[in-house]
Amino acid sequence: MSLSLQKPKLLPPRILIYGEPKKGKSTFGFQAPSPVFIQTEDGLTAMPEANAFPVATCWEDIIKYFAELYNEEHDFNTLVVDSLDWLESLIHKKVCEEKRVQNISDIGYGGGYSAALAYWREYISMVNQLREDKNMMIVQIAHSQVADYKSPDAEAYSKHIIKMHKGAASYVKERSDLIIFVNTLLSTKTEENFGAKRKIALGGDERVLYTHDKNNNESGTRYHNMPQEIPFDKEGKYWNTIMSCIPFFNQEKKGK
Repeated sequence: MSLSLQKPKLLPPRILIYGEPKKGKSTFGFQAPSPVFIQTEDGLTAMPEANAFPVATCWEDIIKYFAELYNEEHDFNTLVVDSLDWLESLIHKKVCEEKRVQNISDIGYGGGYSAALAYWREYISMVNQLREDKNMMIVQIAHSQVADYKSPDAEAYSKHIIKMHKGAASYVKERSDLIIFVNTLLSTKTEENFGAKRKIALGGDERVLYTHDKNNNESGTRYHNMPQEIPFDKEGKYWNTIMSCIPFFNQEKKGK
């Protein structure tokens, strides 16, 4: 018997990093290997040295920038999309123009969000083309929001989720190899007042990259040796940790 077996091709990762504003998500992208930004919001004002396309104002700009990266010669190794939730606004704008409505929710029975998924499929197709044909790592940035999460195995609890429509968020998450939640590391202390004890969160500036879901976020990874928590240091050393766990970046070392 002859089986048509083939080992999978090692590809650069599709990373999705999300968190609250001003947590360093754009810095994460900027410190990636040879990055170029596709902007859907003006978030690089503090990084004038960043290589970036002009801020996209419509869906057609997104297609144009992806096409240039695919067809033109360049030395960029990482594409940073900043951010997905503002990209979603451009997609919704495009759907509204097509359907001739003011708001995507004006399209009944969730039809507007279903139509938007066609553009997300096109977006992921462009991402995969750069990844597969140009060997580009993809870093996608998104903001977070807190929402109640209903689990079939426990009582409802609050969770940091991606600030996008749930259908679009699920589609992008399923097609990401590493989902990182970035947050400030908080410590607590117990105060006692009139016999009643309560815990108080203490602020700090130490940030952490979470790569495994601890029930309060949506992080996760396909790379089994990825640490659950990685210090988000200002020097960018965390990239060494992340890349050491991804087979694509280690295939040359193994071949030696």
